[in-house]
This record gives sequence, C-alpha cells and structure tokens, in this order.
Amino acid sequence: LILERIAERQGLEVSEEDIRLEVEQLLRQQSGKDAAAMRARLTRPEVTDKIKNRLRSEKSLDFVYRNARKTAGPAAR
Repeated sequence: LILERIAERQGLEVSEEDIRLEVEQLLRQQSGKDAAAMRARLTRPEVTDKIKNRLRSEKSLDFVYRNARKTAGPAAR
C-alpha cells in the first residue's frame, strides 16, 4: 500500500509501451516455448494488470531509492 501511495502522489504511471516492452522481455526469457501461446497468456487483461502493478511498484521503489540516497547523505552509507 505504501508503494501505491507513493506512485499516486508522485504521478508514477505505467504506459502501454512499458507493458509491451515487459511482455517482449518476458517472451525472450521463455525462449524454446511456444511463443504464440506465451504471448496470448501474457496479454490477457488479468496478466497485464499484474504486470502493470508490478512495474508501478518498481517505479515507486526506484523513486524511493533515488530520493533516499539524495537525502541520506554520506553518514547513512
């Protein structure tokens, strides 16, 4: 829930292009399997929703990490 709030407050969004690129990356990782079947599975709405949520959480974590390093200063490292 915290990452969701961060995403909302910071306006972090996941675009259709972000999802498309992630699906392509997942397909490359699954080489040797039926690509058409994998693509069909990965592009189902319930799966793309999960991908979108995961990518949004990753963007939130990236935001937290970047900003924590800026404000923590050398003593925190």
